[in-house]
Amino acid sequence: MNQGLMDAKAKLFEAGTARTDAANALDRREPSTAIKEAQRAIEHAIKALYPLTGQRIPRSHSAVKSREDPNAFDRAFDKIDFHDDLNTKYGIALLGLKGRMWEPVHEFADYGYGSIPPDVLLTDQEFATFAVKEAEKAIAALDQLITLVEAGRITIRF
Repeated sequence: MNQGLMDAKAKLFEAGTARTDAANALDRREPSTAIKEAQRAIEHAIKALYPLTGQRIPRSHSAVKSREDPNAFDRAFDKIDFHDDLNTKYGIALLGLKGRMWEPVHEFADYGYGSIPPDVLLTDQEFATFAVKEAEKAIAALDQLITLVEAGRITIRF
């Protein structure tokens, strides 16, 4: 197994851990923590794509459009030869959209807004449930990609 694949799996494991933390917070009826951990799971799932495609993982929480390299996600996506597997291709493309959607949540979930702390601001259990489901979808998309790369059904152009 090559280093990029091992690093991608490690990052995906981090995503799974964050998703579990999010689900546990949801069960405890702590929506702000569930949302924070779900956003972290989505971020780590997206970041698993970078080592898989031979790129450095962005340091910022912006997994798709980081200031250090705003085109990293697009380059990673372009390196994947999906071989007519449109389901996986669409799943990974949607991660780009989901990453852009969930990036702003990081600030609110960690710091709140102005003088309003996250646990007062993010109290919607329905939104927290949605966030956990989105994290599960992000992880599933990357897990599927890694599985198909290992099976040789999808290839990475280096």
